[in-house]
Amino acid sequence: MSKKLFFVIVTVVCTACFSRGNYTVTGTVDSSYDGKTIYLESLGDTRERIIDSTVVADGKFEFRGRITGDSCCIIRLEYDEIAFVLEAADIQIGIGDEQCARTDKNAVLYEYAKQARCLGRQIFDSHTIVMNTKDAAVRQFRKDSLWTHWKTQWKELAGPIVSRNDNALGAFVCRDWMSWMGVYQMAWISGEPFRPFEDFDTIYAMAGKRIRSFRFMERERRRVDVCRRTAEGMPFVDFPVGKEGADSGSVRLADYIGCGKYVLVDFWNSYSDTSYIADLRDIWKNSRGDRFEILGVVVRRPRSMALTAFEKLQRPWPQVFDDKNLTSESYGSGAGLRILFDPDGKIIARGIHRDSLKTKIAEILGE
Repeated sequence: MSKKLFFVIVTVVCTACFSRGNYTVTGTVDSSYDGKTIYLESLGDTRERIIDSTVVADGKFEFRGRITGDSCCIIRLEYDEIAFVLEAADIQIGIGDEQCARTDKNAVLYEYAKQARCLGRQIFDSHTIVMNTKDAAVRQFRKDSLWTHWKTQWKELAGPIVSRNDNALGAFVCRDWMSWMGVYQMAWISGEPFRPFEDFDTIYAMAGKRIRSFRFMERERRRVDVCRRTAEGMPFVDFPVGKEGADSGSVRLADYIGCGKYVLVDFWNSYSDTSYIADLRDIWKNSRGDRFEILGVVVRRPRSMALTAFEKLQRPWPQVFDDKNLTSESYGSGAGLRILFDPDGKIIARGIHRDSLKTKIAEILGE
């Protein structure tokens, strides 16, 4: 039996005794979990992440407590999660589809989750077809069309729920909309310049006061503000980095950026997608010289792992280490981000990939 529990059905029987703010959360899991600790956790509207914990016995668990209003919560068991809205009710969590009595909020959340998964599968299926298009111009046109289409689909699915529910339900959907299944994933699919704040502003405008107060929303707002300050046309943000080898020591990005060359900075770690490395090698081989260079910045991973990856993936350009993860603090993103800087250190483009990246570099170098 599969142990994946995410977004399973949440059933609820409401009785008079729960109108006073009491909740009971009961559920069943595979008996192989017996003796394991299971956690009830908040996803963003309380300071304490872990609300309660218990031990699975005979494939069952139970949580009891009091709550005012509602809360975004998960049941976490090792690496598996169940997302649901916690409120004053008798909440029964199971894996089957047979139950039919649910709170209104969890019924909407469950239906949204099913449609979101369906959209996610359609997106990746479409992306696979587009990426198999051999003609670069046709491929980019199809990617741009896909970007526009799927952004509209997500807005039509999530927008009404977010705008009509200034509560835990709306926050759940808002959080998911901004996740990898939502608008930010579209940037990777389209290959266009990464401007997440444009999509964030659309979502933020729909969200009510309570949704905006959730920790995830505050955290995302701060990150997007950083992205605004490091968008195309803005100056680079400097921070210290480390070097490895005979000339090891502490240097700064300013030792590489804004020194008279165009510089493509590849922020990566040993877990990053490696499918683009061949493209970077081609760009480096054909364009490096007095006017252009590539710089690799290893983000918050053990240097031993990164050094092994250097040799395995054949990254011949200079590499430095961001051991403190200042990349995220400075540029609003981490490993997987690529930014192109002009000779004065101004950001020309960020988040571009594949064909768009090659075209941009050929354009600025007049090739």
